[in-house]
Amino acid sequence: MQARTEREGVLLFTTAWGASIKEPKFPLTFAQMDTPIEIAPPLVRYVKQVNPKIQTVALLNPNDATGQETGKLARKAWEAVGVKVVASDWYERGTTEFQPVAAKLAGLKPDVVDLCSSPPADGGLVFKELGAMGWNGVKVVEVGIGADGLLATGGRAVDNAYLGAAMTFDGPGVTARQRELNQGACAVTGESLNAIQIGFYDSVKALKAAMEKARSIEPSAVAGALPAITFDSFYGRAAFGEKGVYGSPQQILVPVIVTQIQGEKLVELARISPAELKQRTGQ
Repeated sequence: MQARTEREGVLLFTTAWGASIKEPKFPLTFAQMDTPIEIAPPLVRYVKQVNPKIQTVALLNPNDATGQETGKLARKAWEAVGVKVVASDWYERGTTEFQPVAAKLAGLKPDVVDLCSSPPADGGLVFKELGAMGWNGVKVVEVGIGADGLLATGGRAVDNAYLGAAMTFDGPGVTARQRELNQGACAVTGESLNAIQIGFYDSVKALKAAMEKARSIEPSAVAGALPAITFDSFYGRAAFGEKGVYGSPQQILVPVIVTQIQGEKLVELARISPAELKQRTGQ
């Protein structure tokens, strides 16, 4: 899709995670949600801070391009906080029997198992198998977007798991506007909003602000204005940036929200705003 939108001069807002889609040769493409590049470092730092005795981690990802890229990012993040990566393993998407994978991970006796980009339903099954084998370490799903899938397949085995891309609407940090939008979504879909859906809301808010800034609806003019604006996103004031990472400011700047499954509830533990966003907004 990107090749066509760029060729035909069409703005593209995307939830895709790949770093290669954001660079100067793709000036009309903008990422509308955090990706593992934004999530992994602050999440891992937080987990290490609140669990200072952890020394080893085992990583598990689906065996595809997304999993391979996320595995590299996760390794870098854990090693940056002094935690040794004892394994970086893979499984095929569509796998339903995770006992062999879990046995291999449990045999390494890691302090942490990080399921990185594994889908929630898969993650629940992995943690359930690990629990049956007696492993009871720190559980992390870096890009876990919600608790429901994990709980559905993992039950009590996913208790205390840390997630890096989920949103809860019960905590004191949730605004009245966020609750209102979530209630509206629940009435239609029967489910709470997740980070992917929120990204579409934020892209429309950004588009409006950029058109007003550019005084134009011409895609190239709007694209030129997007890096210069701040706008009211679902999370509060937001912007586009990360030129130092991608070579072009095409990544949305919003907080990383660290959550944890506690019993059958998802609880917000921390909101970590990018340094660039703090500089841009003064927040």
